[in-house]
Amino acid sequence: MNPPKADIKNVLLITVDSLRYDWTLTGDLELPTTNELVKDGTYFNSAFATGPGTSASFPAMLTGTLPLSHSGLGPLNDDRPRVASNLRKAGLNTGGFQSNPFLSRHFNYDVGFDIFEDYQNPLMGIATKVFLGNRIK
Repeated sequence: MNPPKADIKNVLLITVDSLRYDWTLTGDLELPTTNELVKDGTYFNSAFATGPGTSASFPAMLTGTLPLSHSGLGPLNDDRPRVASNLRKAGLNTGGFQSNPFLSRHFNYDVGFDIFEDYQNPLMGIATKVFLGNRIK
């Protein structure tokens, strides 16, 4: 069953690893583009991480599943749902742009995106897999 075509024109999810809230929207840091996006978009006053770091939090944000479901914290397996895939099925164009080796195509984060760019040294994703050793299946 295909989902109905989305009535929304754009969805933009911006994440910054380890950016403190009190330095962003309270006036302590000048972020004019971010302030414009917040003014014209939807802003959430509260957010709760599903884990203590990137490897546990991003699978939940980008799949809508709990961090340890669907084979744990390694690369995303094929049966894990993807927000990007659902947006694409709803008729939106999707693009992912990242610079964190744990969010790279080596961990299957590219699935569901029309365009996906890893802005990092191409060897970082492979090196990250080797570094994690047998924890990645």
